[in-house]
Amino acid sequence: MVLSGFKTLVQKIPGGQNVQVFTAVVGICGLCAVPVFTKNDKRGHDLFSQEKPEAFVANQEKLVKEFNAKKRSIEGAQASQSQASQAQEK
Repeated sequence: MVLSGFKTLVQKIPGGQNVQVFTAVVGICGLCAVPVFTKNDKRGHDLFSQEKPEAFVANQEKLVKEFNAKKRSIEGAQASQSQASQAQEK
């Protein structure tokens, strides 16, 4: 049913049978690719995405910054304590 309508549509393409087949195949491949290029999802939110979601990456970066800030404050406190103990020894 659908194939007979498709066949008549392809036969209306000017050129030989090879041109008609090539045009039909390119058209079908183009129609299959439309959802890939028109998606409105954020990064990492579609079914087959290999990327991390934006919210996850932002939260991870925030946690790393907080960890680094705490690490610096602890290292600074330890450095000031060691300097104070060295000053007392002298």
